Amino acid sequence: MSSGRGNRNARRMDRLVGVPMLTGLATLRWMGRRSRRESWSPRRICVYCPGANGDLMLVTSLLHTLATQTNCELLLAVSPENRHALPLIQFGQANVVSPIKKPREAARVLASESFDTLIDTHQWSRVAAMLANGNRDVFTIGFQTPHQFRHFAHDVAIPHLASNHELQNYQSLLQPFELNTQPLPPKLCVAAGENDKTRLLSERPFAVIHPWAAGYLHTLRQWPSSRWVALAHWMVDQGWQVYITGGPGDQEASLELAKSCAHSSVRSLAGELSLAEVGWLLTQSEALVSVNTGIMHLGSLLNAPTVSLNGPTNPDRWGPTGSRSMNVNPPSGKGGYLHLGFEYPSRPEEIMSEIELSVVTEAVEKVRMPPSSSASTHSPEDCSCPVN
Repeated sequence: MSSGRGNRNARRMDRLVGVPMLTGLATLRWMGRRSRRESWSPRRICVYCPGANGDLMLVTSLLHTLATQTNCELLLAVSPENRHALPLIQFGQANVVSPIKKPREAARVLASESFDTLIDTHQWSRVAAMLANGNRDVFTIGFQTPHQFRHFAHDVAIPHLASNHELQNYQSLLQPFELNTQPLPPKLCVAAGENDKTRLLSERPFAVIHPWAAGYLHTLRQWPSSRWVALAHWMVDQGWQVYITGGPGDQEASLELAKSCAHSSVRSLAGELSLAEVGWLLTQSEALVSVNTGIMHLGSLLNAPTVSLNGPTNPDRWGPTGSRSMNVNPPSGKGGYLHLGFEYPSRPEEIMSEIELSVVTEAVEKVRMPPSSSASTHSPEDCSCPVN
């Protein structure tokens, strides 16, 4: 998602100003649409992903497939918000950072690159759609998302379905290429994260907890601190070191949480590691327990034992995809209403506290079991707390 998803005023302006401007742009592009469609023969493809880290990690399915199944050169255009994930993505593609918060600068970045095809992976932003369609000669593919009015200028508009996991929606953007194989799964490389520091951190068995969400009303997607403390104590009782991860903005809260645990085996690493270093640690960990955010997707895609704590976020749309992953959901059924990330009710309830510690520890034990040969890569098990 773009950073605009966390800002109600930015979303309102994106809609009020973006829809009429995009309609005008679509009119200009309409005159050349037939010619672009008839002459389309992709040679250099720009995959445009101005979303968050988790979005970009799932979008690697497109890069993996295009790099393997076509002879096209690839260009990956990202945002300042997700550029930290670039070291994880190695398909021989060129990379550029296009700041969607600064449309003029973003347009200049895209205009400075040469490509004949652009795949716009954003689901709702009209600004992203305008940037994607800034060159009348470029063939564009993007989402037709219900009620978002952003698809008019694309040469091919692919339905964005709320019934699909977002990975499936991203993969549907490959339909115009008419490939003879199924889309390949997302693929990340964490080799750059192995170094003396991370090897030292992994000398004894350890688990990772990631308590922090981001974006619009993010606190409603976070588990109570007292539950994290209790979970950390349970992990220590298993003989594990416990690492708390987070970004630079989470350092203070992570240090406070580690202090509340009052145990030398619990340590905050928030802001100390790169995303590649966190990824490498996850491949060595006993388990990852995380709220539904980018680190959860990172652990799941690396096939680390991963437990995702879901509240407002719909696990069928944004849950983990790895075979060693499990969703833990509130038992009341009041969650799961977030599809694009901002569809909160006018008076949203706090529901994450419904998730009980015992259900989370049970899920940790399950994901640590060796995966069965019949396990589905994209069908993690769900688990809801018992209703008291």
